[in-house]
Amino acid sequence: MNIDPKIELSKRSNFMLMSRLKIFFGAENFVYIDPTNQHFFRDLLLKQDNSQPLNIVLAGGFFARIVNCSEWPKGKYKIWVLCSAAKSVLCSLLKLPAHFIGVIPRYELFPRTAMPNFFSPDAPSNLVFAGRICEAKGIFPIMEICRSLQIDYGFPINLHFIGDFLELDHPLSVQKRAPDTNTTKQRVRKFIADSKWNQAPRFISAMAHSQWTKAKLENPIFISLSDSSHEDFGVSLAQAQAAGWPSILSAWGAHHDAAGIDTILLPAPPFGKAAGDSSESCESLCAQLLEEWFGTEQKNSKVKNKTSQEPQAVSLEYLALLIEIADRRYPKLKYFSRRGFKNFILTKSGFDFFKEYHRIFSNPTILD
Repeated sequence: MNIDPKIELSKRSNFMLMSRLKIFFGAENFVYIDPTNQHFFRDLLLKQDNSQPLNIVLAGGFFARIVNCSEWPKGKYKIWVLCSAAKSVLCSLLKLPAHFIGVIPRYELFPRTAMPNFFSPDAPSNLVFAGRICEAKGIFPIMEICRSLQIDYGFPINLHFIGDFLELDHPLSVQKRAPDTNTTKQRVRKFIADSKWNQAPRFISAMAHSQWTKAKLENPIFISLSDSSHEDFGVSLAQAQAAGWPSILSAWGAHHDAAGIDTILLPAPPFGKAAGDSSESCESLCAQLLEEWFGTEQKNSKVKNKTSQEPQAVSLEYLALLIEIADRRYPKLKYFSRRGFKNFILTKSGFDFFKEYHRIFSNPTILD
């Protein structure tokens, strides 16, 4: 039996998230819908109770899942997402009123241990990326930033990738560059071989998903420069912050909800561009990182642990009406949501759709 590694890795993260969601909802029924839950329709049938609304948690491909809600059993639902940016996307692109969408606060699922001090540029440090190693997670600008800190600035800093290489469909990257027949792993190897390092990046795959934050690393710093259209939570980020690690993140999706005194947010790449598409863009990211890095001691902002706000129940008929209207605004939205969004961006309506999606995920409006 062949097991899709993309699904297998996602299931490991989702197992941890599901265990926290069960605590969050307590005795209430809920169904977790993401691309790896192939039995969600069965779960909907088993847990649907016409006497009360059913909680739906949309994750990963949250937009495609709600566009396909015509497949759900008739009834009323409470819609939950995992970050403010996902809510903003649904409110803006589907015109779904904000009171019908609840955001599950990430720190109610994974309590955060904030560090009083951030970076120490003179002490050896270790940048750590954990998760699926693919272009959509910003692995190339991560390597370029580390190389520049080592060679151009002389910082004693190393880079570790913990996870497995995967080739993931990434709708927002379709426009980024000409097709490349090499795998991500091959391109990473070439990048490392062609670059100058004091210490080349280290890759670790054989580590339990729940154990990687216990690795013996001096001054660990979590880093993710993701611009994935599915970046709506980030279990690895949650684990790192729970362990008290500071973070360097792209200003993208769920990362906006994770910002705080021990976190640096770097700009996400413009629409149609990959982070690190040019040496100039990486130099700009590195310069901004250093500016933020040396200014962290003056920061006095505190993390605000938001509390969950219960969404109002919404009928399936009302959702279906909004989706029909959205399909007229962005023709073939429903068609491509069933067959995969990666080709939708090649159409005029898909380009407009993802341009707006990118704008929102880069700078979401916080909706109560």
